[in-house]
Amino acid sequence: MDAERARYFERFQHALAEMGEFPGAAHEQGIVTCGSLKFTPYLWILIRSLRHAGCTLPIELWHMEGEVNAALQRWFEPYGVTFRDGGRLPWGRNRFFNGAHGFKPYAVVHSSFQRVLFLDADNSVAIDPAFLFTTPEFLRHGAVFWSDPVVMTDRLGGAALRADFGLDPGGDEFESGQFVVDKSRCWRALRLTMHLNELSGYYYRFLFGDKETFRFAFDAARQPYVLARQQGWISRLGLGWILLSQMFPLILIVIPLFLVLKDFHLVNTHAGLVLVYVVWTLPFALWMLQSYVRGIPKDLEEAALVDGAGRLTILRTVIVPLLAPGIVVTALFAFVTSWNEFFFALVLLDSPGKVTLTLRLAQFVGIEGIVRLGPLAASALVATLPSLVIFAVLQRWLTRGLMSGAVKG
Repeated sequence: MDAERARYFERFQHALAEMGEFPGAAHEQGIVTCGSLKFTPYLWILIRSLRHAGCTLPIELWHMEGEVNAALQRWFEPYGVTFRDGGRLPWGRNRFFNGAHGFKPYAVVHSSFQRVLFLDADNSVAIDPAFLFTTPEFLRHGAVFWSDPVVMTDRLGGAALRADFGLDPGGDEFESGQFVVDKSRCWRALRLTMHLNELSGYYYRFLFGDKETFRFAFDAARQPYVLARQQGWISRLGLGWILLSQMFPLILIVIPLFLVLKDFHLVNTHAGLVLVYVVWTLPFALWMLQSYVRGIPKDLEEAALVDGAGRLTILRTVIVPLLAPGIVVTALFAFVTSWNEFFFALVLLDSPGKVTLTLRLAQFVGIEGIVRLGPLAASALVATLPSLVIFAVLQRWLTRGLMSGAVKG
């Protein structure tokens, strides 16, 4: 351990020994978030989604000095939001820290709640999150965090820092965008998190932001916590392959695709084109749906199992109703993508009676740039009508789906 690290280790040990006892809180439980004027759209979605889901928990919106105005406070007043001014933080800016990330533990520690559900401004909810305070995991450990699949601390030298401080260098990194914590049980760990952020000029050289200061502090204080369910390597591999499939340009795959369809006598047929559209939109549709699926609490499935429901019954009566808004949004995405597609239809269809509407629109443009504006405008209007009608009919589901899909994973 070099001299600089030894000095910080000594200060760390002193801080760990001097954390004191939980001073009490004015309210039993509530939600804490942080934001400013530039995060207004995110805050609006988060708070509206909470109240739309029936959440009645009090909400504290923490901000630093000069980050909000009276108009914003009046806007959120009907939703029971209390604005808390954190003033200027006791530590300054540096090249590793912009003064904002460390505000999360500051807001949690100084909030008026004993039990805190912290939600980043860019979150939204599909159901009332108040049940998180009654889960067996939270009641047993007093803290629930979500793991972050993005591994950064090892690249910064965080594993060596943890080893020098007597901690296990391995383990999953935290996601600090959402967590649930009982301050009365985790007070020492939370205060230690504050200590790490106050000295961010040093610790942020090795730890990736505030999320890893939480893990570092909780491990050092020997404070129990639980990590929410994580993706297995098979799931990560599958999602990675889905994204990889979207990286290939169409021109690269159209010739082998044409040859395969020709062997099956599907060239110049609507069946062949539909098959191509299904295969092409399926990967990104699966990627969209997985964020909705991950937002469904596992406790609902376990509760249904306790009541004697089978897997198919749970899927039909629990999962599908909660997943319906996401399915609608994903289906709309797939429809619009296929309806507006041009390149595959151009290559695979050649009979005038089978061409799609997008190909028909292109026929109103001459080879020398001469455009038949009247027929083109009329056809373009007709081409947009199906999408407009579907969006109008499914608007309620679309709004719910967009909010629930915005949940951070």
